[in-house]
Amino acid sequence: MYKKLFKIVITSALTLGSAVGCSNNTNSINSVGNEVNTSKSTQPVTLTLYSMPAFDQDEIQKNIIDPVTKRFPYISFEVLQSDGPNQEATFQKFMSSGTVPDITMTNYDTIRILQDMKVSMDLSELLQKNNVDLAKFNPQAIDALKMYNNGKGLVALPYFLNLQTLMYNKDIFDKFGVSYPTDGLSWNQAVEKAKPVTRMVDGIQYLGLNPGRPYVLSTQLDQQWVDLKTNKPAVQTDGWKQTFDTMKQIYSIPGNLPSVKNQFWDINPTMMNKKIQAMAMVWWNGLLLNVNKLNKTGDTLNWDIVTTPVFESAPKQAPFLDQFVWSISSQSKHKDAAFDVIHYLTSTEMQKKLAESGYIPSLIEDNVRRSLGAENTALQGKNLQSLFKSTYAKPMVPVNFNANALMNATYEDVMYKNEDVNTALRKLDEAMLKANEENRAKNAP
Repeated sequence: MYKKLFKIVITSALTLGSAVGCSNNTNSINSVGNEVNTSKSTQPVTLTLYSMPAFDQDEIQKNIIDPVTKRFPYISFEVLQSDGPNQEATFQKFMSSGTVPDITMTNYDTIRILQDMKVSMDLSELLQKNNVDLAKFNPQAIDALKMYNNGKGLVALPYFLNLQTLMYNKDIFDKFGVSYPTDGLSWNQAVEKAKPVTRMVDGIQYLGLNPGRPYVLSTQLDQQWVDLKTNKPAVQTDGWKQTFDTMKQIYSIPGNLPSVKNQFWDINPTMMNKKIQAMAMVWWNGLLLNVNKLNKTGDTLNWDIVTTPVFESAPKQAPFLDQFVWSISSQSKHKDAAFDVIHYLTSTEMQKKLAESGYIPSLIEDNVRRSLGAENTALQGKNLQSLFKSTYAKPMVPVNFNANALMNATYEDVMYKNEDVNTALRKLDEAMLKANEENRAKNAP
């Protein structure tokens, strides 16, 4: 069940009258690198906004509500958030209640849900109308979003990026007299770096390296869930086998295999809480959330980051670029006002402020990137610019079944049941084919 967290309406006669009088119904927006003058209505409007749990209530207020209502005094917000992580269930309840958000902030994978429910829209006309320069955005982010629209127009606008990075605990390396990881490691080098810090000392098992999820690493080798021509599962490939073999090599280091399966997917118990994880592949947004929490409580973790390890056959290619994006509902009655909001939130001014707090900006301007973490005490002295050194792989083309859950189960069988990689991938191919066919039958007219 979703809940209405708060509603903010700024409609004071003095403020609104001043805004209208000064502008003469002309609104000058600091665009993404441009000044755009457009004649638009400044009549009071309330926009419904939904944010998936990337921001908490305070961050929504700080990063969205306060700056937007200051910039556009005639715009107010009704903000919705879900009670849980199931975004599809959340939107189904929105639809059934007749409450479809005008604006949605979501991550890359969830765009499919909006499309399935027929509430997404092509932003091409609004982008052109407002003279938005897409060249200011990370080109890989733009290309990834075009995949949702057959390589043509955009159904969303990038807000901030979520990139993979290799996080490490300096104290563990210091404890065992091992030099720190550096930018530019290959996976083979990362394995060698992990071996001397994977130890049992005083009854404590220190874990050397957690490589994360197999589907993430597979994108470094340009793998897909399905063959893009036949739409049939495509996991019995050399690239998928190399991914599994590499991860098996990592977890074959004596003592490195977690005793609890969910520690494959959640590094908090080992890295953040017990502090027994030497290195782990993490998503930046998760890292940021956790180190901010540690910083607020006064807890300490002596950490830093380096570029993600790469396969030697694909040097410099990091896993795919994830992103949080803004979309506008096709059912919105206030599309122009909604676009003014997301246009402003992706302006140079607002992207710089977002970057200063630690979020990776979607813009590629040097002055914006250099400001990353500048106002966040938890990020001082960290190797943050390493996040911009890699080329990030293309994301997988979205599929309409839960391929990742099937992949994770297969991965666990290989690691904990010692199943042969080729056999495991064949079984996975069969399971994915069945899931794909069941989904097609379910959605057949």
